[in-house]
Amino acid sequence: MNEIERLSQQLNSDWLRTFLVVADLGNVTHAADALHKTQSAISVQIKHLEGVINTPLFIRQARGMTLTPAGEVLQKCSREIVQLLDKTAAAFVDEPIQGPVKVGMPDDYRHELLANILADFATRHPKLEVSMHGGFSVHFPTAIQKGELDLAIYAANKIEQFGSLLSAEKMVWVSKKNSKVHLQDTVPLALFNHECWWHNSALTALEASGKQYRVAYSSSSAAGVEAAVLAGLAVGVIMRSAVRPGMQILTKKQGFGELPESRLLLLGEAPESPPAIVSMARAIRQGYACYNQKTSI
Repeated sequence: MNEIERLSQQLNSDWLRTFLVVADLGNVTHAADALHKTQSAISVQIKHLEGVINTPLFIRQARGMTLTPAGEVLQKCSREIVQLLDKTAAAFVDEPIQGPVKVGMPDDYRHELLANILADFATRHPKLEVSMHGGFSVHFPTAIQKGELDLAIYAANKIEQFGSLLSAEKMVWVSKKNSKVHLQDTVPLALFNHECWWHNSALTALEASGKQYRVAYSSSSAAGVEAAVLAGLAVGVIMRSAVRPGMQILTKKQGFGELPESRLLLLGEAPESPPAIVSMARAIRQGYACYNQKTSI
C-alpha cells in the first residue's frame, strides 16, 4: 500500500466536516456550539486528522485559530469532498426540497458569503433550482411583491424595520493607501448612485464636517466605487469588511465624519412559503450567524 492509499483510507469524513466548521469559525468553542459537540471531542478529531496527515492544520492563537498553508489546502479539498458526499446521498433520498428559488444579491454589498451559502445549499439539494439576481437592493422589496424574487438581501438604514436581521456593519471612508487625494481642497468622491441611501448619508456627513466635495464618480456597483478608490482618483464609502490591502481608512482626524451603520435584512421569508424557500432562508440565516460569530472573535 502506497502513501496515497494509506491516507485516503484513514481520512474520516466526520473529521473533515468538523475541520471545516472549525476552519470557517476560527474557534473551537463556536464550532462546538454549532456542531452540538464538546470542545474536547472536536479537539480530539482535529488531533486525529493532523496525525493522519502528519502536519499541523491550525495556528493556535489567544483569540482563535488560523489555518496553516496545509490547512488551507485541506479546507479546499474537504469542502469538495463533503459536497460530493452530500450530493451522492441526495441521489438516494426522496428529496422534499425542490423547485425554483430566486434570490436577490445586492451590488451595494460584498456578496461572496451569500454566493457560497447558496452554492453549498444547492449542492446538498440537487433538485433545487437556485438562481441569483444582482442589483441595487433598494429595488428588491418591490421585486418580491411582484413575485420576481423569492428572497433577497436588503441593505437597510437604521430607520427601516422589516425583514429579519442578518448582520450590521459600519460604513467607512477610504482612499488609496499613501494617496493624498483626501487632502484636496475640494475632495473628489466615488459614491453609489442617488437611489442608494449611502449616497446621501455620505454627503450629509461631509457637510457636517465642513468639507468641500464634488461627486466625481457615481456607480451602481461596489466594484465601480472600489476601482475609483484603488486608482487614487477619489475618496469612497464602503463597508468595513470590504476594505482591501491597497486602501486606507479615513477618520475624523482627516476631517471625515462618522458614517452610519448599514444593516443587512433578509426579505421574503414567510411561514406559508414553500419548503424550498423556507429551507433556503434558514440556510442563509445560519450562514450569516456563523460569519458573525467568526468576525466577532
